[in-house]
Amino acid sequence: MRMNKKIFAVFFAMFLPFSKSYASSPLDKYKWKNRIIVLYSSSKKNKSYIEQQKILKAASIDISERDIIQIHIIANHGIYFQGSKNTSQLYRQLIKQLRLGSTPFTFLLIGKDGGIKLESVIPVSIAKINETIDAMPMRQLEMQRKQP
Repeated sequence: MRMNKKIFAVFFAMFLPFSKSYASSPLDKYKWKNRIIVLYSSSKKNKSYIEQQKILKAASIDISERDIIQIHIIANHGIYFQGSKNTSQLYRQLIKQLRLGSTPFTFLLIGKDGGIKLESVIPVSIAKINETIDAMPMRQLEMQRKQP
């Protein structure tokens, strides 16, 4: 009996730090519901950021079909969630959590499981985004369910 308590204590101590950091993530509410594209830019005028916005805007059907939401983080200007500015402290955590800011532009694709599936410092084509998502097991199931 005493050994079981020690094993439990060690197990609990090992996983407690992970549960705390995950529980405070501003992305938690989207887990298992949405895929997320995060765009980080040092400026609204960054050429890569502007190009990526055009790519995503032209692919609104693909974006919608794949349950994607977008979060745009502009250094020193704020965070835009689905087009609306959000100054919430939680979203500022994303910069630290996702380790953004070391390059002028970063593209991240986060899967429904919360893992980073694609990361790039240059704009990503919609074909690459679709290919990456469509290869995911969860997306394969979604596509099978939609077939008659």
